[in-house]
Amino acid sequence: MQQTDLPRFDDSPANWAGPELAKTPERWIHELSAEELADIERVVARHGGRADDLTCLRLADCEMPVLAPRLKRIRKELLDGCGVSLIRGLASDAMTLREAATAF
Repeated sequence: MQQTDLPRFDDSPANWAGPELAKTPERWIHELSAEELADIERVVARHGGRADDLTCLRLADCEMPVLAPRLKRIRKELLDGCGVSLIRGLASDAMTLREAATAF
């Protein structure tokens, strides 16, 4: 494949350099609120001790009424926007490995 055969991303929001992205951290850095963390904690409390494979969890098993709309927006930005996201605020150090895997 020649370089001329590759798609161009000149006008894409994913065409960024580090210093440019650093100017707009609100676009890609997301600090979880107490209510959003509570959504995750409820899912972990309900499913963090399961013995089956975590891939058996279904969307319906993980209701997160506060966090879900924000995750949808983040997903859209990942797919159609700058393509990078940092989500902060989940303290997994007090969790077991299984609970942390469930949370993530």
